[in-house]
Amino acid sequence: MARMKPYDELEFVDDFVFCKVMRREEICKKVIELILGVKIKSIRTFDSQHAIELTANGKGVRLDVIVDDDEGTIYNIEMQTSPENEYGKRSRYYQGMIDLETMSRGCEYSELRKCYVIFLCLTDPFRKYRAVYTFENRCVEDLSIRLKDEAYKVVVNPFGRTEGCSEELKSFLGYLRKKTISDTFTQMLDDEVKNVRAHEEWRAEYMLMGIKLREAEEKAKKEGLAEGRAEGHAEGMTESKTETAKRLAQMGLTIDQIAKAVDASKEDVQEWITMPLR
Repeated sequence: MARMKPYDELEFVDDFVFCKVMRREEICKKVIELILGVKIKSIRTFDSQHAIELTANGKGVRLDVIVDDDEGTIYNIEMQTSPENEYGKRSRYYQGMIDLETMSRGCEYSELRKCYVIFLCLTDPFRKYRAVYTFENRCVEDLSIRLKDEAYKVVVNPFGRTEGCSEELKSFLGYLRKKTISDTFTQMLDDEVKNVRAHEEWRAEYMLMGIKLREAEEKAKKEGLAEGRAEGHAEGMTESKTETAKRLAQMGLTIDQIAKAVDASKEDVQEWITMPLR
């Protein structure tokens, strides 16, 4: 199992700290503005580790950060520290779940709100060396024709070329890359990371997560070994991972944290956590 980092070593790109830092409206608003090149008057609502489960038995999702602004636009921001190639389908799924949650029964399609799903990555998933990849639905035969569904997906790669990026965005990308402090905003980010690490209640919360993770792992390991002797080691260990993933999800850990803990893909974890505990 991948052990959790010591609390004093956590940085902005670590999921736990990222969600805490983004709670500060000034920072959350600035991050969105830098990436999208927009101006936001104010953040109306904020939620982190937001779970969407539309049915009792259906597959849900837990979003890192989701906010909406004074004009009703929704922004879902995900910190992505591990390499993967499923951004397209993940963003499609997240978008659909957000739409379903925000639509009231019987509402008109025109009431669907503008929505951005944003991934902050530490790798270049498309290997085209762009700092920002922005996607929208267009006509394949005529790219000048936009579908105008107001659904956008954005992938940020701090290692990409920065031509055309604002100086502030370049500084933010540098901070994602190497924790480089080069302007007032990156200094604010770094100060807020230190504030999170000094927050005793959050330290306790993080430590409790680690304790619960180890307890769940030990329990699942014992069950897995017992099942492994009776049914075959490989099958038993798969069952063990499934049980561990389910318990960790009930404790409030994210998909990323669970995937690292049980050494499995996020897709497997998302499937496992919908299974009932025995």
